[in-house]
Amino acid sequence: TIGNLDELYFIDISENSITGSIPEAFWDISSLQIIYFNNNTLTGTLSPNFSNSQDIEDIWLYGNQLSGTIPAIESGDLGKLEEFLLNGNQFSGATPSTICNLFSQNLDKLWVNCEVNCTCCTFCSS
Repeated sequence: TIGNLDELYFIDISENSITGSIPEAFWDISSLQIIYFNNNTLTGTLSPNFSNSQDIEDIWLYGNQLSGTIPAIESGDLGKLEEFLLNGNQFSGATPSTICNLFSQNLDKLWVNCEVNCTCCTFCSS
C-alpha cells in the first residue's frame, strides 16, 4: 500500500489527467519531501493531514479542482516547507494564519486563487 512506502522522497504525477481525490495515505509517508500533483483533475478537499510529514519541502497542487477551505496547521508543522502552490483550484475562505507564519521559517512561495483571502500570499491567480 501507499503507506508502506517509507523511503519515498519525491513523487511527481503532474500533468497526467489523473482524476479523483488525493489518497489520505500520501500524507502519512514520513519520508516524503516533494509532492508534485499539479495540472491533473484532482477533486475533493485538502486533507487536514497534509502537514503530517515534517520533511515536506514542496507541495504543488495547482491546476486541479480541489475545493473547500485550506486547513490550518499545528504550530511547528511543515517547518521545512518552501513552496506551497494551490492556485488554479476552487478553494474558498481564508488562508490560515498558521500557514502564513511559515514565512518566518522556510516558506518562500505561497500561491492561491485571488478569490481566497490571503494576506501573505506571494502570488494569486484568477
